[in-house]
Amino acid sequence: ENSEQEQQSGDEPLPTDAGKLTTDEQVSLPVFNKQALRLYFKALAPAVGVIGVIGVFMLPRLTDIGSNLWLGHWTSHPSEVELSTAVTVFAALTFITVVAERTRSVLLFDGGVKAGTRFFSDLLSGVMSAPMRFFDTSPLGRVLNRFTSDTSSVDNSMPSAVGQFL
Repeated sequence: ENSEQEQQSGDEPLPTDAGKLTTDEQVSLPVFNKQALRLYFKALAPAVGVIGVIGVFMLPRLTDIGSNLWLGHWTSHPSEVELSTAVTVFAALTFITVVAERTRSVLLFDGGVKAGTRFFSDLLSGVMSAPMRFFDTSPLGRVLNRFTSDTSSVDNSMPSAVGQFL
């Protein structure tokens, strides 16, 4: 009786997805999940270890703070420190800051390249070892789009996000 009323009112029953080959893509947020961050940090850490990574990322900040404190002390009490000593200490702290910042940038870039390469390799391996049903039910454009957007996120967004975090 209900089906007759639905047909009389113009409402048709909704079709089911039983015969549908493709399925709707499910979005996985956030892009930087724990697994992706763990992979990225594993790519950063082998060169200098976890303590080294933390040290390399903290050293530029600490030496920058030290040079500002030294400059403040020197300008507040100019008669207590000889000019040559004050300039030498300030120049040394500034030089260490520049070298540490450069080291940090190189480490972040190198780790980013390693993480991106490993992520791409794992992603390609997963797609290539997928059962044939996956290729029958997933449009090639969707697979390609997801592949490129994920690798783009790891290559472009992850280094700056990790750099800002550290």
